[in-house]
Amino acid sequence: MNIEGVVDIGEDGNTITNSTTAATTPDQTDPTTAGDDLTESVTVDGCVDTDGDGDCDSTDPDINDPCNFTAGSIPDTSNAIWAAADCDGDGDPNGTDPNPNDPCDFTAGTTAPVDPMMAGTPAQTSYDIWAAADCDGDGVTNGQEVIDMTGPYDLCAYLPASQDYTVTTMAFQDEDCDGDGVTNGNEIDPDNNGVDDGNGTDVMDPCSYEPLLVTEAQTGAWILADCDGDGGPEWK
Repeated sequence: MNIEGVVDIGEDGNTITNSTTAATTPDQTDPTTAGDDLTESVTVDGCVDTDGDGDCDSTDPDINDPCNFTAGSIPDTSNAIWAAADCDGDGDPNGTDPNPNDPCDFTAGTTAPVDPMMAGTPAQTSYDIWAAADCDGDGVTNGQEVIDMTGPYDLCAYLPASQDYTVTTMAFQDEDCDGDGVTNGNEIDPDNNGVDDGNGTDVMDPCSYEPLLVTEAQTGAWILADCDGDGGPEWK
């Protein structure tokens, strides 16, 4: 069947109508019998996706923002606009990011992003996604760590005053940041009730710990500290 017609590929889901010869015998599948004209409707895929986010321009909330699209859209990874964008705000462009939708999964060596301070822009939206995450699991969001000038990727570099212990990860709780042999979890939450209720010791002070809770080898800062004030490090 030959199809004739003009389709504007700038519109999605266009149809063209074509008249062709079809059989009029009782056997409608017989292609050898000429007869009436049959009108056929053919749908043509004319999706144009300017920003490469997988959402056709006709449904895309913003055809120039590859990070703003209809849920479920699958990006065109070969599109230069999409590849150059950084949808999760982690400082690693989509094109090289192992997971463009996870602000804590990025190419090794990627530098922590800087707040563009441009409210309402795509760049700010992406940064805010990263800022709201807590990549090191220490209970302080990335954005707050930037403000505090601590390390968003270092679970032992944070300000206790900014921490929400209830959202810390097991990796943080099992770590011993000050090397005193007591895990962070046992220092902050010795009664294991899931909150920091002020009855613990200081995870940043190698001389502040409960000896009965020592379960790890005492290393690092504790070895070099002089907790008993005798003028020499603890390892002696």
